Parts: sequence; structure tokens; C-alpha cells
Amino acid sequence: MSELTVQATWVAGLAILAVTLAGWRKPARAAPPTPPLINGAPQISEDLSDPHAPKDDLNTELESVPVVITAVPLEPPTTPLRRIAAGISAVALSMITGAVVAIILSFAAVIAVIWATNLLGR
Repeated sequence: MSELTVQATWVAGLAILAVTLAGWRKPARAAPPTPPLINGAPQISEDLSDPHAPKDDLNTELESVPVVITAVPLEPPTTPLRRIAAGISAVALSMITGAVVAIILSFAAVIAVIWATNLLGR
């Protein structure tokens, strides 16, 4: 039984490592499109109308509010040390979670066996 447990632990650990290494370059969400820069300054759209705004048939001369787009510096990429620390902590958390789930399931199995043997003994 202990050999089976060791093999299952190796398979689970290698699966976690494969999933971690497969997705480490993928962003959490898609980056929003950035406006093109002209002479180092962001481009401001001339069309200030909102296509989703409700149409007002009575008043056709609506005041528009100008929108100013400012360029924001990007965050620096994470260092390899932080990536390694994140991977180690993800593996540790998954191992702890797996151990807790295994303990709960084993207690449930023991209780089920005790309950079933008490039924057979009657």
C-alpha cells in the first residue's frame, strides 16, 4: 500500500509541475488595446460621440464631453525569483489541500466500513 501511495504522490506532483510549467507564460487576462502614439503623445479621437448612448430625437444638438487619453507606463515583468517562489507556494498549497482532502476521505471510508460492519453484525 505504501508503494502505491508513493507512486500516486509522484504522479500527482508531476501533474502539478506540468500544469504549472505549461501555463506560466499565459497572462491572467487579455491586455486592453493601447492607442497608437503620435510624436510621443497619445492620440485623441476626434469622434466623441458614444455609439451606445440613447438617441434623443427631440434635441439633436447635444453637448459632448472631450475624453483625454493618457499613456500609463507598463509594470515591469516579474523576476525569475518571484516566479520560482510562486511555483513553490502553489505546489505547497496544492499538496496541503490534497493531504487534507485525503484525510477527510479516509475518515469517511473508515466510518463507512465501521457502519457497514455494524450492520452485518446484527
